[in-house]
Amino acid sequence: MDNALVLDEDGLEEMRRLTNGDQIQPAAPVRPDWSIGLASDVIESARQAAGRIRARHRGMVEGILDTGQDLLAMNSKLGHGKFGAWVEASFGWSVRTAENYMRVADEFGDNRELVTQLPPTTLYGLAAKSTPRHVREDIIVEIEGGSVLNSKTVKERIRAAKQAKTSPGQDGGRKARNADRTSIVLNHEGKQPDTPSGETA
Repeated sequence: MDNALVLDEDGLEEMRRLTNGDQIQPAAPVRPDWSIGLASDVIESARQAAGRIRARHRGMVEGILDTGQDLLAMNSKLGHGKFGAWVEASFGWSVRTAENYMRVADEFGDNRELVTQLPPTTLYGLAAKSTPRHVREDIIVEIEGGSVLNSKTVKERIRAAKQAKTSPGQDGGRKARNADRTSIVLNHEGKQPDTPSGETA
């Protein structure tokens, strides 16, 4: 196994000083797992294909945002009744399909750099009305922080949040928070909050 020494900028500068300016060669890049055992021309071909695919994906997602913005503009001009008829006559789409585009544009239109990292189905899921806002915001923060989240992970987190919100006996903690707020308000008014018999406040 190669035990190459990798230095940061300060370390490289110190080595240059100690070796009277001799050029330090950086450590060879580590080959990714998928490339082990492949010929260099196959690896290069795969890298080039990945670049083309990323460029097309970026264009596709930007197209979704642009389409959504056009649909938002026409919806405001045509009004609800005419808009649906226009969408169906012009594209053969349902209003729901148009709404998917519009929600993505409405939620993410100012954040193109972020959304181009996500597949369209993930964008539609994140932008859906039924997706809790806190889940959407948490996922965006994670992606902006450099996390790579695949569609399956995002979908599972959305599903889990929806289940927690609608499960019987669960209210996401709203009742407890409201009780705490009531208690705080009553305490500020100089009154003692009600407590069950036999308990002290």
